Amino acid sequence: MLAALTDKVEWTGPSQVAGLYTGQRKGKTAVADFFTKLNQHLEFSEFEPGEFIAKGKKVVVNGYCAGTARKTGKSFSTDWSMTWRVNKNGKVSRHHLYLDTFNIAKAMGL
Repeated sequence: MLAALTDKVEWTGPSQVAGLYTGQRKGKTAVADFFTKLNQHLEFSEFEPGEFIAKGKKVVVNGYCAGTARKTGKSFSTDWSMTWRVNKNGKVSRHHLYLDTFNIAKAMGL
């Protein structure tokens, strides 16, 4: 997946939740760190993109995910929305995630 990103990708998530979602990250290394931490804390049983809306170099995807917090074994589920910006070479230069972090934090016991 990292190969699909520009070197200076801007990766934005919602608020702080146990180091998983910390606002903005920049660069492939920071994005790789996000996915490493995500895997350490959460196990996904469902991740379903639904609606895709594209206009020019911008794509919005709405979907749903569910899973379990590894530490507590408690489940979570949430709808999500992601906004992607793609450059002229077809690489992702910007990503923004919106989802219910409260539900995830609750499953994590926070």
